[in-house]
Amino acid sequence: MKIADRKPMLDVTQLRALPEFGKRNARQQRFLLLIAAGATPIEAVRGAYNCESRRSGERFLHGLMTRRSMQPVLNRLYGLKGDDRAEFLKRVDKLVRRGSRATDAEIRALFLYGIANGFIDGNFSEDSQ
Repeated sequence: MKIADRKPMLDVTQLRALPEFGKRNARQQRFLLLIAAGATPIEAVRGAYNCESRRSGERFLHGLMTRRSMQPVLNRLYGLKGDDRAEFLKRVDKLVRRGSRATDAEIRALFLYGIANGFIDGNFSEDSQ
């Protein structure tokens, strides 16, 4: 299913509350707000970036929708991925299921990721367990 065929899962208020939204520039935010308000992606890109022709709007839209920095907020807007905590817990579950095949480096990397994102208390220690 193309992204243009999807419906946004968040409204304008929910979108504005996302930390990912605040990291976008003013035009990107306008583009996202237009989609959340019900505009099609091509209408939103033409409204936010003042593209003169439909063709230039389509080209710009493709670049915008595939931009790595836009992926987190687009995924949340369209309900393609859960929030960061849910994604973290899925990664932990996947690592646990691998059991003895999980490497020490993978476990430590996930542990540090959890601390850095506030999912694990920074005072937690393996020795205290």
